[in-house]
Amino acid sequence: MRKEIKLTLTKEQKKYLPALQWLYTGERASGRSTLIAYALIETVLRTGQSQRIIDHHPSTHSDMFLARTIEALLEENKLPLKVNRSTLMLVPKK
Repeated sequence: MRKEIKLTLTKEQKKYLPALQWLYTGERASGRSTLIAYALIETVLRTGQSQRIIDHHPSTHSDMFLARTIEALLEENKLPLKVNRSTLMLVPKK
């Protein structure tokens, strides 16, 4: 049984809610992980701040899958970032 929560959202929040829900529940092979990877990479490139690699999909090992996706994009685009596998952080190269 699906429960609905009562929550008052702003117009802006309502606009983005379906996309955020898709990021959390979208099926594999739908491009979800690639989109999350791009968002994390862009965030670190723009801010210079490290970001934790977290994939909230309930699939086992989804964080590691996302880390591998990010590594492939970094290598393909020769970007000055790296994935720290022990902490699962995306960090600027020093």
